[in-house]
Amino acid sequence: GRQLHGKRTVVDGDTRYCAGVNPGLLQLPGRWIARSCRSKKHNLMSLLKVQNLQVRYPRSDGAVVENLSFSIQKGECLGLVGESGSGKTQTAMAIMGLLPTNAKIGGSVLIEQTEILGASTATLNQIRARRIAMVFQDPLSALNPYICIGSQLQRILLEHKFCPPNEAVQRVLAMLTKVGLPDPDRQFRVFPHQLSGGMRQRV
Repeated sequence: GRQLHGKRTVVDGDTRYCAGVNPGLLQLPGRWIARSCRSKKHNLMSLLKVQNLQVRYPRSDGAVVENLSFSIQKGECLGLVGESGSGKTQTAMAIMGLLPTNAKIGGSVLIEQTEILGASTATLNQIRARRIAMVFQDPLSALNPYICIGSQLQRILLEHKFCPPNEAVQRVLAMLTKVGLPDPDRQFRVFPHQLSGGMRQRV
């Protein structure tokens, strides 16, 4: 059946968010049932809460993302659905703090009630890769073409202090092996353009 709950439209167990020209949000099956069973006493705080997110660029006509709000709690999945150019990637980049410096961002992004929108790089680096992460859809543009695969992966480990420097190489080799890349010692030394698209995605 169909029910209206604020800005949510529940259709056969799915919750759909719509906000003007913004990308529609589709909550995967199971979310509405789980949420409706929670009492106010046991209501958990959101792992991620986005409120009135806005992204604008100086020379663009209007906002790229405008007044977008949603929340995700532990165990929940949220799909962001929209046509090309509707603001899906811009939303993810804004949450991660990866937008270019000329982007004008407004609203609020809370990670477990900690505001991260506009936070310093040092603060974000304590959160990124540990509490939030992003897998880019185009690994060829996400990877640096001038640096070998092993060095790029080592930098992530060392930047976020996942291991001491003397363990970084072995950790990278172990990760390359875990995702099924053949001959990890060789893949460690190659550059992104020397890998196939699927291999780059695993990297």
